[in-house]
Amino acid sequence: VQWFERQTTKPLILFWEDTPHPQDPSLKLALRRLREQGRLYRGIGVFGWEGSSRGEALKVICDKHREAVLFALRPYTDCHNFRSFHQLLEKQEYGFFQNYDSSWKDGLCFLYAGTQIFPLLSVQSDMENVPAWIMAEGVKYPFGSYFRGKLREAVLGKSHSKCDALSRQYALWANLC
Repeated sequence: VQWFERQTTKPLILFWEDTPHPQDPSLKLALRRLREQGRLYRGIGVFGWEGSSRGEALKVICDKHREAVLFALRPYTDCHNFRSFHQLLEKQEYGFFQNYDSSWKDGLCFLYAGTQIFPLLSVQSDMENVPAWIMAEGVKYPFGSYFRGKLREAVLGKSHSKCDALSRQYALWANLC
């Protein structure tokens, strides 16, 4: 943020964080401390301390952009509709997608193993009950990259391993495989 402040007169930064915590996430606590140190930061909804809701984000940003350079908010809503991945699969009621909650991805690191997203995940404190590796054709693969490859093969009708060298290099460069 300080770098942006040095580059322009006064930036307006929207920081999106998809926290699964319904109350007092660590980003909210950090924002409050930084604000007390004189930083022009403001949280909205679950990240705020002034009582705003995520639904009021546009109004808050328009009204307060002269007082803050950074606004932190969730990308969707402040609703907390916790269900575990296994509960979602058991009931097979797909209306739950109407009330997305970021906690649904908790405990699903195996889906990201071997992908570019994996290093961005939080450190896991609980053991997952799905392994992060899969055996296929006598080879051990990270589950996420294997699953992604199979999904792409099903959608595109071909795998990158069967592509010509130029197409494969482009796909690797573009993080498509």
